[in-house]
Amino acid sequence: MLTYDAFRLPYTDMPGPRDMDNDGDPDLVLVTGEEYSWQKITVFNNNNGTFTTGFETPQYLGISQLAVEDMNSDGRPDLLFSHTVGNSSGNPSRFQLLYQKADGSFEDSHIQLVKEETSAVAFFKCVDLNRDGFLDILWTPSDKNVTEILVNDEGMGFTRKASILPATYYMGVEDYTGDGNVDVAILGNEGLNVYFGKADLTFNEPKVIPISYGSFGTTLINADLDLNGWPDLVLSGEYGSMVVLNNGNGSFKESNILIKQNWGTSIVITDFENDGDIDMVKLGNDRQHQGFNYLYKNQLADVNVVNLPPSAPTNFLEAYDSGKVKLKWSARKDDRTQ
Repeated sequence: MLTYDAFRLPYTDMPGPRDMDNDGDPDLVLVTGEEYSWQKITVFNNNNGTFTTGFETPQYLGISQLAVEDMNSDGRPDLLFSHTVGNSSGNPSRFQLLYQKADGSFEDSHIQLVKEETSAVAFFKCVDLNRDGFLDILWTPSDKNVTEILVNDEGMGFTRKASILPATYYMGVEDYTGDGNVDVAILGNEGLNVYFGKADLTFNEPKVIPISYGSFGTTLINADLDLNGWPDLVLSGEYGSMVVLNNGNGSFKESNILIKQNWGTSIVITDFENDGDIDMVKLGNDRQHQGFNYLYKNQLADVNVVNLPPSAPTNFLEAYDSGKVKLKWSARKDDRTQ
């Protein structure tokens, strides 16, 4: 059981469970506090299903985004977040990166993601774009029309790099083709725009996937719903949802999965039945703020739709340098498995 006076959801993705104390079970990191009052980031440690309060940051106003990721590749999840400076909601924002220490406490990395405090909100996603073992950051400032890349300099800082990705708060980030490079999916005016990544921190011009969907504030969720080994996309916006299936060859198609359309939509995915496939819970309400929640049970595991086992990787290379081992191998190439 987990209890607290108040919880607050970040404006974008909510971080999932993380093993913060390296004891083998999933812990939680949440923004606690009231919407228009002081807030802090709290680590809840899992002790056989009972959660106890661990590390907490000082109190801030306006914690608008939180990522819980290992940013310096030391095996311990760190905290990257933004908050308002001082005690007024009109003050500029600051972005902080706290590194976790071996004893479970956190210390300021003193890494500046932006040169100074700013009134422009930025949204970010952490992902290893150049396959060097360190998470880079897709950085979207609200005062610019393109997304920038903050290249991780092995946990010691970040180098800013331009990209062709448009500025957006909502994007799907995943290797959609199985070539080992991270791709980015963004909903555009003409459909779903998929920017296929290259290993040099650049992206190809987008492939446009025509889909009949449009909803404000659309979140893109990755999940292999049809069990073919390729990550599909669940689009969840303020007024509706849609499933777009990945064909595995760089193309997508609208599914025939019908999801109830109503206001205040959000989607939660997991294997609720523990039967090997991904189910969905759709949250929404009517215009009188009465909740309507729907459980969609995936039936594919019941008809024996099973991925083929992957073949062994090829061109395996290893290199040792300055106390670090780097492993490389060729990406998988078949019609079922990445």
